Amino acid sequence: MNEFNELRFWAKIKKRPELYLGQRSIVRLDIFIKGISYALNYNHDTFSYFNGFDDWYMKKQKVDIRNGYVIWWNHILYINGNQDDVAFDFFIRYFEKYLKEIHNVTLPDVIGGIELKNFDY
Repeated sequence: MNEFNELRFWAKIKKRPELYLGQRSIVRLDIFIKGISYALNYNHDTFSYFNGFDDWYMKKQKVDIRNGYVIWWNHILYINGNQDDVAFDFFIRYFEKYLKEIHNVTLPDVIGGIELKNFDY
């Protein structure tokens, strides 16, 4: 069995979201993440890079839970006019900023010999 590699996971989602989610969708991404967590027995380390994103995002956006947005994807969807695909693209850009700023990492450009650099939204 292959070991789960979170950065590779995010690079694959970025490159071909339709393959994994059916379409570019922030709502489906959230469900997919929850499904993977369930499949891997809710191992807290499964998404060790992603785990701090919610707090980081809410602070960056100056979102207060009193506004009713208590989770990242709901706020991102709202500020992108409830356009699920646009919200997905926004998330990818913000998540990459988060990875760079907090973890000092970038998503891999090559996975299994396939170059991912030519991705455009």
